[in-house]
Amino acid sequence: MKVWFTKETAFYRIALLAVFLIATFYRLYQPIKFQALTQFDIFDWATQSKQILLSEQAPGHNLFVFPLFNSILSKITDINLFYVYLFGGAVITLITFLVILKISEMLFENRLARLFVLLLYSTSTFLLPRSIMYLPEAFTYLIGMYLVYLFVKLFKEGNFIYLVLIFICNYFFFHLHQNGLNFIFFSVVAVVLFLLLHPKYQLKIKLFFISTLAVLVTSVLLLNKSLLNNFRFFLTRGDNLDPAFNGVVIPFANILTAFSVVFFLLLMLGAITEFAMQFRQKEIYKRQAFLMIFLITFVYFCFLYLFPNLNIYKLYPWRFYTWFSLYGALLAGYGLNFLFQRLKQYKTLKLFLMGVMIFVAIPTSLVFDTMFTADLKTLDAMSKLPIQNNALVLTTNANYFQAKYAFLGKPAIVNEVSQDLFRAASAKAANDFLKKNYPATEIYILVSLYQLRQRPGSIDYWRNHAIFDMNLKLFSNREFFSEIFRDDQVLLVKKQ
Repeated sequence: MKVWFTKETAFYRIALLAVFLIATFYRLYQPIKFQALTQFDIFDWATQSKQILLSEQAPGHNLFVFPLFNSILSKITDINLFYVYLFGGAVITLITFLVILKISEMLFENRLARLFVLLLYSTSTFLLPRSIMYLPEAFTYLIGMYLVYLFVKLFKEGNFIYLVLIFICNYFFFHLHQNGLNFIFFSVVAVVLFLLLHPKYQLKIKLFFISTLAVLVTSVLLLNKSLLNNFRFFLTRGDNLDPAFNGVVIPFANILTAFSVVFFLLLMLGAITEFAMQFRQKEIYKRQAFLMIFLITFVYFCFLYLFPNLNIYKLYPWRFYTWFSLYGALLAGYGLNFLFQRLKQYKTLKLFLMGVMIFVAIPTSLVFDTMFTADLKTLDAMSKLPIQNNALVLTTNANYFQAKYAFLGKPAIVNEVSQDLFRAASAKAANDFLKKNYPATEIYILVSLYQLRQRPGSIDYWRNHAIFDMNLKLFSNREFFSEIFRDDQVLLVKKQ
């Protein structure tokens, strides 16, 4: 009880609460303020969740965990699925905050180092958009960090129950996102590292367990065709098979502009000093933990910068920015822990340095994606539209997933249509385009007026998908089109 009333402990707990509130504010401000979902493909996942609620059957693809979890959550709590996807990312990534706190408490003696790791996580411009946009990546933050927590607990306590939990997490991770392949590799390395460096076991026992692990992993690969095919695809690079494998090469110099100087310098300091002190570290579990965290961070660094420059992989980098930032925050914590341990006697200087780092590292923007695709009013308006059975509903690429979500369970066919319709030279030209490409008798055109009012920062991307500068006057010509419904949210017209 005494520790609760020391000045340092009181300061630490108040500061910890403040950092948590910052994390909460940055994640919840945008959903509460705008009450709208961002990114088009969120509605693809939401539609899958809605299908599960209606038919109680999980989707057939490999990544079923995410939509299944959200449908179960909506059903158990009786919360509208829209709000599950609106706030889910923020809630899940705030739980990740608590996991990172527990990891930091096991690794770093210095409390300011723990706080700074949490602050980096809370305000990283690479982590925040995926915290607000509730895509599978938000879940990978939590499960990935929880696996790191399990690795450290395994190294520290040597309890084999953690191996069971690691296996279970890997199963869900693999069925959550492609990133799960990486963590299968990390988990195997963690177990081997645990057995090799743990002083409790003799060499014969270590070799026996490592051999058993090798046989188990090989058996799982051979028996699980989905897993084996994913590894084969990964190892053969998938050139020309998947657009994600045809990304860009990022110059090494970009690391100095993509990441803050504070983050990069502390990350380098942490890596160098911890490697230099490995043999002086008395607690073996801390050696193992550092090597594991360094490996994870280095692997994502390789995919982000090294492999593209060596022409091994040229993957689209956005996800690797987030994963490198996530685990790099722990590595940067080692740098700050080393720095502050050397400045034990200089409390004022430590606080000054912490203040400077916060000032340099913390972002100023509260909105990290202004590409709002739909609010609940828009979806409700779409779901109530008077559309005849088996009619064809044409909409923009940006509206396609929303309309599929809104019309699910209704006998309507939703297709996206090119800009040739929405930017046609005249109403007659638009009608001729429809007659040529869509000979169906019942054709509706759905426009989200809510979407057209948006003015996101990435305007070119928005224009190509939402057709932001479409010509709505085309559809007011009664010779070719009749207006079926119009309010502030949507416009529905029918081809004559």
